[in-house]
Amino acid sequence: MSESPGYYLENKMPSGAITDDEFSKPVVEALQKQFGIEKPILSFANYQLYMNWEEFDKKNIDHAAVEKVITSVLMKAKGIALVLPASSLAAAPIPDVIKNMLIKGYNMKRSGDFLVVPQPTWKGGSIKGATHGTWYPFDAHIPLVWMGWKIKPGYTNRVTGMTDIAATLAALLHIQMPSGCIGQPITELTGGR
Repeated sequence: MSESPGYYLENKMPSGAITDDEFSKPVVEALQKQFGIEKPILSFANYQLYMNWEEFDKKNIDHAAVEKVITSVLMKAKGIALVLPASSLAAAPIPDVIKNMLIKGYNMKRSGDFLVVPQPTWKGGSIKGATHGTWYPFDAHIPLVWMGWKIKPGYTNRVTGMTDIAATLAALLHIQMPSGCIGQPITELTGGR
């Protein structure tokens, strides 16, 4: 995980934190002014914006127009690298590594309507402490150690993901992967199977 923004600021590096209120207030104000919706946003959590689409739909307001306002406001905010509407995430003009990580972490029934990616040394909340939830290597690079039955000493520098754990366990146990498995076996552990 990254150091806290406070650490970066103490060392004269660009950084900061954005509170939920600082993040959502300008968006709410812009949407209220543009469309006359009293409560346009239901919540902001885990770098995701949950919209009150029901209110926009009552007024027959085009979702694309709302997306433009939200993107415009948030991309002017300090500490924001990307703002992506979930509806067009698969077609977003961003590097595949970022897109794939965002897509794998997205749940159609539970995730927000917009995904917000902070700048590398920024985070939501306070300048104290640190969090997880971004695609950056300092946040997503997690040690994975395998030990035990038929595990030979070794290592890999190849990129593997958390989604590969279930597939690897299934291959080691010679069983079918779980139905929701989207990963691939770590072949350095499974002897190529």
